[in-house]
Amino acid sequence: MSCFLRESQELTYVLDGDSLKDVVTLMVMKGYSQIPVLHNKIAVPREMSIVGVITWESIGKCMTSGSFSLGTLKVADCMLPRERIRFCRETDAVKDVAEKMADTEFAIVLDETRAVRRMVTYFDLASLYLEMVKPFSIIESIEMSIRRMLEVLSVDELKAAGRTDERKERIQSVSDLEFSEYRALLSAYWDRLNTNLSKKVVLDALEDVNMIRNAVMHFRPEGVSPSDAKLLQEVKSLLSMSVKG
Repeated sequence: MSCFLRESQELTYVLDGDSLKDVVTLMVMKGYSQIPVLHNKIAVPREMSIVGVITWESIGKCMTSGSFSLGTLKVADCMLPRERIRFCRETDAVKDVAEKMADTEFAIVLDETRAVRRMVTYFDLASLYLEMVKPFSIIESIEMSIRRMLEVLSVDELKAAGRTDERKERIQSVSDLEFSEYRALLSAYWDRLNTNLSKKVVLDALEDVNMIRNAVMHFRPEGVSPSDAKLLQEVKSLLSMSVKG
């Protein structure tokens, strides 16, 4: 999964010569935890344009070191130096970015030209993680409903879904089935199952679910589309309401 977050937002910058009081007020108003610092205004900041980052942590440390005057200090007096900044590419894996952020809790995302795109924080990574986990949870619920439907079948009937003798041998219960095998069994034994649903509608929907599942399992960078998420929820609700017992 790429560290690039789809909802790219305009990044705010401050200058190292700006009043600390002005920047603190801006951070409170906007709810910012950190802001990149430039030495001069520039239309398209790049990696080498960033001279530091002002954060609540750096401001707090500044307050505890000697005399502190919010009205007279500049951003340069309290910012984290460039050496503390972690940079990443849009194509970097989330795991690699998280490791880079271990001692800073943020990183600056660059595009292929080294131009700055945005900041990534632990909150961003947590949100991205939740986006990844939710489809897994819904798909798991769908699988549980299908397994309950297939519990009426014997072990020998379940084994029929296996494509090879080795695979057949591994199937001892519905919990051993793979997603592709569900559809084969549902198609073959539909009239034996405890449901009044349309066979065609369910099998067509599960074919789409399987495609979404494969994409999720491979951590598709763009995530699950709204239409895919809606379909997963629809199939989950349909199967959970229809399975009896």
